[in-house]
Parts: sequence; C-alpha cells; structure tokens
Amino acid sequence: MLTIYDQTGIDGLLNAAKARQIINDQNELRGFMKIDSNDQADTVSAALQTLGLSTYTFSSDSSELEIGIPVDTLMQFQSPNALLFYVLKIAHTPHLIGFRLPTPVLTPAAATLAPTVVS
Repeated sequence: MLTIYDQTGIDGLLNAAKARQIINDQNELRGFMKIDSNDQADTVSAALQTLGLSTYTFSSDSSELEIGIPVDTLMQFQSPNALLFYVLKIAHTPHLIGFRLPTPVLTPAAATLAPTVVS
C-alpha cells in the first residue's frame, strides 16, 4: 500500500484500499478490536463511539468488535504526532487487548491497482 501511495498519491491509495475492502462502503478504515471479556463489548463499543469510531458486529467466538474509523477523521490530522495521539487514545480504551486490520480482498479489480515494478 505504501508503494501505491508513493506512485499514485492519496487518491490512488484510497481506491486501492476500497478495492481490497480495507475501507468499507461508509468510507471508513475497517478494523477489529480484541476485547478482554465478552461482557465488556457494549462498554467498549460506547467508548469507541465517543472517539468518533463506528462500531459494528461483535463476535463472541473471537471476542472481536468490528470497527470503522472515518477516513475524513484520519485526513484531518496535519501531523504524524497528532494522528499518533488519536490512535493511542483509541488503543488505551479500557478492555481492549488487541487490534487487527482485515485481510485484504484480492479480486481481479484490486490486482489491476497493484503498482508496476520498473527494472
């Protein structure tokens, strides 16, 4: 994704992320938050919503809450430090013990967005 950004800029990066379903239909960066106890899912969901995140389904099998961080929110940060501070606020939400991005979907349409290698 960094190579795509380097070659095509932010618009190319966003298109590639959408094609790979890393960004959802609501224009949010998708992710999954691991919660330390299934009975804390509602508490964590409410806390994340106060930080501007969307919360979706909770899987009691994996103790993961699907979340969405609006791309517009991420784009408003004018410095890496400000963005890092925001991400750290999210990470320090009580009862969160992990985070992962979705596995990118590699469709033929997404493959056409791959960067070309120049020898």
